[in-house]
Amino acid sequence: MPVQGLDQERALMHPLPTLEFENCELKRATISRYSLVKFDGNFYSIPDTYRPRYITLKMLVDRIEFLDGNDIIAVHRRLAGNQSIRLISLITSRLFIANRVRSQIPEF
Repeated sequence: MPVQGLDQERALMHPLPTLEFENCELKRATISRYSLVKFDGNFYSIPDTYRPRYITLKMLVDRIEFLDGNDIIAVHRRLAGNQSIRLISLITSRLFIANRVRSQIPEF
């Protein structure tokens, strides 16, 4: 009987891993002097405070996360095609920087 075989196999089975699996690809990239990163023929903007330096791109199916060390400095929807540009608005960029600075101020 298949049920008896399953009971025998259960004794030998190991528990499933508890770590989350994220289907992504990592790549190093340079921020240009215009605060743009080129990936897959398209350009994505980064806040001005991070240029020029190397960062890590975390490419997921639907978006790209731009990492400076362990900090996420920008997230963009992934563009299809070539020679497209995805920009962060100045307001979004300023709010992102203000929130980052505010989070680093110690509370008394």
